[in-house]
Amino acid sequence: MAEEKNNLHLGAGMVYFDPFDADGERTGEIYLGNSPGFAVGLTSQQTDVFDADAARESLIKRIERQVEGAATLTIDNVDDDTLRFFLAGEEADIAQAATPVVDEDVEAVQKGRWYQLGVTDANPHGVLKVSAVAVTSEDGGTTYSASDDYTLNADLGRIYIKPGGAIADDADLHVDYTPEARTVEVMRSRSQTYTEGLLRYIEDNTDGADRIWVMPNAELTPSGEAALKSRETPTQLTFTVRAKSTASQRPIYVANQ
Repeated sequence: MAEEKNNLHLGAGMVYFDPFDADGERTGEIYLGNSPGFAVGLTSQQTDVFDADAARESLIKRIERQVEGAATLTIDNVDDDTLRFFLAGEEADIAQAATPVVDEDVEAVQKGRWYQLGVTDANPHGVLKVSAVAVTSEDGGTTYSASDDYTLNADLGRIYIKPGGAIADDADLHVDYTPEARTVEVMRSRSQTYTEGLLRYIEDNTDGADRIWVMPNAELTPSGEAALKSRETPTQLTFTVRAKSTASQRPIYVANQ
């Protein structure tokens, strides 16, 4: 009678990522949230050496120069951590002081368009939560009406030039306002597209033995696009994972629970 082996695997589990700091040290594992997909494989870089002296060349030796782990990961938990990894981002919080701003230039405005206050190279989002807003002509001779000439969104720090108002196309304006004192949490993408760290997958399978998969030296790289707008399908963040070998560690380790 033939031996039967039916170790079926119907997989589930949780994925964690431990980003390295600037010195390559672990900083603590972050649970990435619901992950509908996680697939693992191996890749290698090889050099084939063929017999060059015989009439028909034959393979003398296959030299495997490097073996790496590879994985694809899909996450539908979109929080600050996963979005930071998807953007290969870093935190760059901006302190917004409650210092009154006088005569900020808003140049060559057009009717029917929005203008964000407080935009600079260092702060492309502009200011949020403004009060004491006054809009005047560049020479200060005309003060425009918030009810007739423009609309103010004070929470977002934006003004809209009303088509039927007294502000003419191509007019240069001065705007006075006072921002609310606060720290604006900002995330910005880095110059590199991947984040280095340790990746851990702890299985909690529907069927099959549970294992723990670890990639000690992984690069988490965003893959494809994030569909930010849909009423039917939740946004998913997809990543490719490169698990590297080092002088002291292999690319992938698997332990039975």
